[in-house]
Amino acid sequence: MSNLVPTRNEVPQIVQYRGHRGFGTPAGSGVAPSSGFTTKDFFSALRQRKLMIFVIFTLLLGLLVGGVMAWRYTAPLYRAEVWMKVSPTTGGLFHKTTEASKDIMERRMQNKVQAILAPRVLNKVLSDDEVQGTGWYREASREAEGGEMSPLLAKDLSVVVVSKTTLLKISMTDTSRQDITTIVKRVADAAKEESGMIYTAVEVKKIATLQDEVRRVISSRDEKIARLRSMRMAGSQDSGSAKTLEMLQRQLITNKIMVQVDYVEASKASQMIRDLTPEELAELPEVQESLRMDYSLNMLRQQEMALDTELEIKKKKFGDQHKTVKDLTDRHASYKRKYEEQKQKLQEENINKLRQIRESTLLSLQEQFNRLSRDIKDNDEKLRNQELALTNLQALEDGWRADDRKLERLGNRLMELTATKDFNNDPMEIFKPASTPNKNDPFMPNLKVMLPLAFFFSLMVAVGLAVLIEVLDTSIKTAGDVLRRVDLPVLGTIPHIDDIEDEVDELALAFSENPSSVVSEAFRQIRMSLLYGQNEQQQRSIAVLSPMPEDGRTSVAANLALVAASAGKRVLLVDANLRLPRMGELFGVTTPGGLSTILAGRDNWESVVQDVKPNLTLLTSGPMPPNPAELLGSAMMGDLLKEWYQQYDQVIFDSTPCMLVADSLALCTQVDGIVLVARAKVNTYGILQRCRDEIRRVGGTIF
Repeated sequence: MSNLVPTRNEVPQIVQYRGHRGFGTPAGSGVAPSSGFTTKDFFSALRQRKLMIFVIFTLLLGLLVGGVMAWRYTAPLYRAEVWMKVSPTTGGLFHKTTEASKDIMERRMQNKVQAILAPRVLNKVLSDDEVQGTGWYREASREAEGGEMSPLLAKDLSVVVVSKTTLLKISMTDTSRQDITTIVKRVADAAKEESGMIYTAVEVKKIATLQDEVRRVISSRDEKIARLRSMRMAGSQDSGSAKTLEMLQRQLITNKIMVQVDYVEASKASQMIRDLTPEELAELPEVQESLRMDYSLNMLRQQEMALDTELEIKKKKFGDQHKTVKDLTDRHASYKRKYEEQKQKLQEENINKLRQIRESTLLSLQEQFNRLSRDIKDNDEKLRNQELALTNLQALEDGWRADDRKLERLGNRLMELTATKDFNNDPMEIFKPASTPNKNDPFMPNLKVMLPLAFFFSLMVAVGLAVLIEVLDTSIKTAGDVLRRVDLPVLGTIPHIDDIEDEVDELALAFSENPSSVVSEAFRQIRMSLLYGQNEQQQRSIAVLSPMPEDGRTSVAANLALVAASAGKRVLLVDANLRLPRMGELFGVTTPGGLSTILAGRDNWESVVQDVKPNLTLLTSGPMPPNPAELLGSAMMGDLLKEWYQQYDQVIFDSTPCMLVADSLALCTQVDGIVLVARAKVNTYGILQRCRDEIRRVGGTIF
């Protein structure tokens, strides 16, 4: 593989190295790269986007804290509350410890809650002079517009049962501390006064009605149970016959379907017999088989064939006019006539037999079908009677169970009313009176809760945005992305010239302009990675490719050639970008011919190449041909490489973007290996994977 590192504007950048000492990657090799978002990606996103996370976190936390503090100092909410205790009467169910008594106790406490929020109690509170002097009352009056105000008060009040106790908490939340304190005090006083009221007459009437209903349901249930037992005793004797009927019905239906299929086939066969002519009937396989099996017909045929053979012999011996030949001819004609007459007679007999068989088969199947239909109908009637009896039985069972459930509900309700009758007399007393809330301690916003929530919410949003951006950004950013996402080794990394202090005007000629610069050292590293990664004889020819234009392909090819030439190697740099060549412009070389004219057979390569540096020879692209891919993949290209191997130590090609045109893929089939250039933060790992797959598909090897 080649490059990576943050890049700017339109300049190439990238050539990486890491791991993979032997890194030629032929087609089909390698392990499938990881494409999911891993824990490593998560922490990498945090490191790379820590500044963004800090800015978003700070801004969002500032907004949230500012909003909370503005709420606290402009319109805080206060809560006033009073605790009340229910004092059960002596001997009530309140003192029992069974599960049933606990359930009843919970219902009774909930009844107290509903009693406090009842319109009778709330209207008494609203008629109090102090309550009518509050700001809440004036606001509620405008909202009610002359209607009932008790629903508005019930909506703002909160009455809850303290779990596993006989305590009730009455509270109210509003911006006015004095108003809510006054209202909850009056609600507690009104509830205390109303708690001793008795409704015995009404409750006794309800209990009597429920008791009558219980007796009626018990009578109905007992009657259904008796009928159910009777029907079960009668039905137990027929249970076996019902299963037998079901099995018989399935068998009858199966037989009917099979007979129906056979009938259709027999009907078609019979109709075919009626439609065929005598000549066509004679050719039927059944008729022909009967003829072949007939003994007398076979004897006549054998005698005819014997006479025919003898006649041929005599004709050859005596001629056609000899008396013996004439006698044999007459005898042969006589046997042939007898054979034909016997054959015709047998055909007619067999055809008549065939017709009779087909018709009798059809009639037999029709009778079977009708009989099975009658049996199915009779059996179906028996099954319906059985199902009706079972349905009635099931209805009785359902009715009995429904009566049981109803009895259970009525029993619970009767128990509840009995307990409530006593509980309505249970008085309530104020356990903890209401006090005016502290001005500096509002109920909302609660800084102890909201500030930590604001902190964690801001942090989660900032981290979440960073991770989301990282997930959506599929560009190659580090050498690790190439190894992990694309499954290719990294030869090295080329920094951007704006990120270094060395004087380098043109990245494509960086090694020539300043051999001691950081950029030049990066190209030396790539050169060394290639040398140590594979045998030098296996990289006599190298093609430099990239997925898209302006990825740095030309710069990498030129500098690799300069580095190799400076090491004393005879290098031929070939501009194989026949569509948009640039090497001639970089090295200041202008020639009328080039690679395209050589491959077209119009020029000799020795007359076109030019020495541009010590040990470095350049072959420009030449004029653009109509078929660049065909030329680069031709046998002529292979022959040229063999000649160049005799003259040069290494041949380096600058090619075209592999995702735009097929020229570079054609060249991949000719060279020893490919250096694939990627541009950090520009190329995505998806397009790099596609480029890798295309190279491997044509059999190319990526260094």
